[in-house]
Amino acid sequence: MFDHHRRVTPPETAVPTRRDDVVETIHGVTVVDPYRWLEQSESDEVRAWSAAQTQRTQRILERRPGYDEIAARVQELLRIGAVEPPAVVGSRRGRPRYFYRRQGPNQNQPVLYLREPGGPGATIGWSSIPTRSTPTV
Repeated sequence: MFDHHRRVTPPETAVPTRRDDVVETIHGVTVVDPYRWLEQSESDEVRAWSAAQTQRTQRILERRPGYDEIAARVQELLRIGAVEPPAVVGSRRGRPRYFYRRQGPNQNQPVLYLREPGGPGATIGWSSIPTRSTPTV
């Protein structure tokens, strides 16, 4: 009934989270918002808090049975790539041109493509140029 050999790990302590006394009235309704400071996503404090939450969550998840298999499957499912809807732009000849971006499963940045009616697609991106970093357009 009990597994005496199972190692018990102490629970993760919560990341300390500041609570402010922010109260306002919106359309006659009193709204208490002690975590409004978290809406400032670019602030150093919010970035540090978010990083600490991510690290805590990662530690918790990594201890779960089957984590490695589930993480591998999620990564596999996320490697599908993406194609954005085209932006249609008129040309000097009166024919539309279609600009769209496509990102392959293992690409860090999408590649910009141009397609004209009846013609092959042309790559406008930098993906074929080997560099130490990925240039963006």
